[in-house]
Formats: sequence, C-alpha cells, structure tokens
Amino acid sequence: MATAAEAQPAPTSANMDEKTLSDTMQATTLADGQSSNNTTTPPAIVQKPFLHPTSFSKPSPSPALTPDQANKYNGLLSKVLAWTTIPNTLARNSPTAPITDTERQWLTRECLLRYLRAAKWSVPDAASRLLGTLSWRREYGISNFTPDTTMSDDESWEAKYKERGKANSAFGIHAGAYD
Repeated sequence: MATAAEAQPAPTSANMDEKTLSDTMQATTLADGQSSNNTTTPPAIVQKPFLHPTSFSKPSPSPALTPDQANKYNGLLSKVLAWTTIPNTLARNSPTAPITDTERQWLTRECLLRYLRAAKWSVPDAASRLLGTLSWRREYGISNFTPDTTMSDDESWEAKYKERGKANSAFGIHAGAYD
C-alpha cells in the first residue's frame, strides 16, 4: 500500500503552491543571481532581476517578408522619408512643424511593420495612422516625459484616491493604506 507522500505526483510549476515554487526557484538560483546549469527546464517564477539573459531568453527570428509585404514596406518607408513636417495636434488644419530627429528615430523598421500589420498591409492606412500617432505624441508632449515628470502607478493611485478622499476598501484598495 502506497503512503500519502508516495501517491502525490512530483511537483511541477502547474501543481506547486507559491511557497514550494519559490523554494524550488531559490534552490536553482545561485547566490549572485545567476541561474544554475540546469538547461532542461526554464524556471517558472523569478523573484529578482536577472544580471544577464538566461539560456531560455532567445527571441524568435522575425519571419521573412513576402515580396508583396516587402513592396508595401518599401512604399510606406518612402512615404515616411518624404515627410518634412507633421501637424502639431490632431485637429484639422492644425499648424505644422518640422519633423524632429527624435520622431524620426521612433519610426523604426519594426514600428513601420507594426503599423502595416495593424492596417492589414494597407500603405495609405498605415501612413495615416503613423502620422496621427506622431501628431498625438506632439500634442501630449510625450517626448518631454522624464522620470522626474512622471510618477509610478502606486504614486498615481495614491494621489488620485487621496485627492478624492476615497481611500477605502469599497474602491478596491486596502482600507487605510493611504492615510
């Protein structure tokens, strides 16, 4: 007759409770934060930042573009390269200003392909969406955001609920957490 300990399956990330999984993770992580030589199974939960990418952190290669997709990408690229000015706001007939180096740097190959995929490979739609996004970024001053001018999510929620006087459990946050 099997004992209770023998009848239970071996622990896996699917059937482990959080403490057991955490203990397993600590056992497979060296003191300096490097993962052990265990290359058969990636760790399920990591509770501290990696100093270097793990052996499992390999991005999949980008799929090659079909000839039609490459033509559409080249068409969008030529449109984007021809832009010299961009509207300052999303309003119709808004004043324009020259495109900045920061805005040009944002228009990477991956960005253009993302917009083409979102527009179902329609070059005019992708160009319109890109121009709209750049105008929106200008209107809201996205390039002016710095860590000094923004706050963390916790600070944002705290300020919002303190301002409204609603820091209680009825609004999904711990009662008294921001008193």
